[in-house]
Amino acid sequence: MPEMNGIDLAKALKGFKPKINVIFCTGYSEYMQQAISLHASGYLLKPSDKEKVKEAIDNLLYPLDPIKNHFYAKTFGSFDFYVDGVPLRFSRSKSKELLAYLISLQGATANRKEISAILFEDEYNLKTQNYLSKIYKDLIETLSAVGAKNIVKKGYNTYWVDVSLFSSDLFDYTKGDPQAINSYTGEFMIQYEWAFLE
Repeated sequence: MPEMNGIDLAKALKGFKPKINVIFCTGYSEYMQQAISLHASGYLLKPSDKEKVKEAIDNLLYPLDPIKNHFYAKTFGSFDFYVDGVPLRFSRSKSKELLAYLISLQGATANRKEISAILFEDEYNLKTQNYLSKIYKDLIETLSAVGAKNIVKKGYNTYWVDVSLFSSDLFDYTKGDPQAINSYTGEFMIQYEWAFLE
C-alpha cells in the first residue's frame, strides 16, 4: 500500500466530511496550491509560532459552534450525555431517562401524558404528575450546573429538546452521515425498553 501524504489524507477526510477544517503545517510551500484547491482552512509554514496557529484557528473556513460542540448525546449502545467528553452524572436515573426520551424525538414535542406512559408505565394521574415535575426540575438543575439548561424546553403541557444546541450520533445518522451509519451496530439506548431506532 502506497504511503499517504498530507494532501492525500486531506482529500480522504474531505471525502467523508466535506466541511471539515484542515490546517496544513509544513516546511514546503510548493503544496500550497493543492491545499487551496482542497479548501483548506489554513496553511502554515514551519516554523510556526503560537500567534500564527491561533490566527488560523480563529479564522477557520467552517466556523465551529462552541456551544454545540461542547455537548454531545451518545445514543448508539447505551445512552450518555457528554460535556467536553465527560459523561454527565445524574442524581436521578429517571432524569437521565427523560433526557434520553426527548433526544430520541429529535426536537419533536412530547406531552406529559406520553412521558408518564414511557417513564412510569403508568396512567397520568396526580401522583405521576408530581413525580414528573420533580424529575423535570432535577434534570434542569443538572443541566444548569454545566451551562446546558436551554437544551430542554418546556411549553404548555409539553417538553422537547433544542437540537441546535448539541451534537448526537442519532442526528448524524438521521442526516445520512456515512460515519454515523457505519458506527450503528443495531443497539440504540439499550438500557431503555421503549427505545428503538427505525
